[in-house]
Amino acid sequence: MPDERTVILWDVMGTLVYDPFYEDIPRFFGMTLDEVFRWKHPTAWVRFELGELTETEFAQSFFHDCRSVDAVGLRRCVQDAYQWLDGMPLLLQRLREQPHRAQSIRQCAFSNYPMWYEWIEEKLLLS
Repeated sequence: MPDERTVILWDVMGTLVYDPFYEDIPRFFGMTLDEVFRWKHPTAWVRFELGELTETEFAQSFFHDCRSVDAVGLRRCVQDAYQWLDGMPLLLQRLREQPHRAQSIRQCAFSNYPMWYEWIEEKLLLS
């Protein structure tokens, strides 16, 4: 017998949770988003997402010219910015509470932030 459940796969950043990369991180560095893209190291972010760099190594290699980065300040900037996008908590609650569908809907959330997803979970309790 085939599984009749509906599966919803949520991308956390920019779908459920505000993504600080586009506004907060440039503001933290005193740059525009274009300047961040111009100066950031071409592979550091991806290598961090893949777990190839620790958070400290990521901060040290954030810019291609190896300028100093306040790793603690960057962490605080990112952590403080995480918040639900408007309407998402209510939408998720309604999906969970549909009596005729509750058992047939499975929701899964995914993020490519290797350790930062833990901050999101701690702050917003996604699970």
